[in-house]
Amino acid sequence: MRSMQIFCWIGLLSTSLSAQQVPPLPLRQESDLQNWDELDVSTRLTPVLDATCVSQARFSSQLPNPATYVVGADFNFSVSKWLVITPSYYYFAFRTLSNGSGHGHDPILAATLISKWGALTVSDRNRFIGALGITGAGNFWVYGNRPKIDYEIGPTRWNGSLFVWDEIFYFSNHAGWTRNRFAVGGRKAFSDRIAVDLYFQRQTDGYSRPSQRNAVELLFELRVR
Repeated sequence: MRSMQIFCWIGLLSTSLSAQQVPPLPLRQESDLQNWDELDVSTRLTPVLDATCVSQARFSSQLPNPATYVVGADFNFSVSKWLVITPSYYYFAFRTLSNGSGHGHDPILAATLISKWGALTVSDRNRFIGALGITGAGNFWVYGNRPKIDYEIGPTRWNGSLFVWDEIFYFSNHAGWTRNRFAVGGRKAFSDRIAVDLYFQRQTDGYSRPSQRNAVELLFELRVR
């Protein structure tokens, strides 16, 4: 019960921050329809450690394509059944509205709290992201908080679920909570080795352009061990 209360307060805090602290967008509201495709290949290194190779491409209706390409790795340490620590490293390249290009590096440290009640799973991910060597932007850091709710649907053997999450970001170079991402979708595990997430995500950002991004995202997970 105490865990549920904590997660509820986290969700309320996230909603409040995203509504109150994301600065108003300019009168000229730029929007973009995107498609994000991601492949995650995971392997079990030890009973408490998984390694995942991540590859993602983002395609845009407004930007030159591919608008963004990301490659990196996650290392998930299961400290307990309710806590996972994840150090990561990502390299990314991107294109801009003016057809320019750039790249950068993201070392990341995340901690995810997890609590489960029957078919319902509630989690809260906290990430500290180092944004390093970004073309035209220099170095800064980002903090992200993402409460998430998963609910299993169908018979147990179907291995399907629906989920919703909302993530807010604090950017040190803007000294404020300037980005919000909301997503809703579903997950289907076809076996112990293959799973697919399909979801819709909306991003609102007070500084990047386009400032509003609606994305359909497909995540394919493959476990080799």
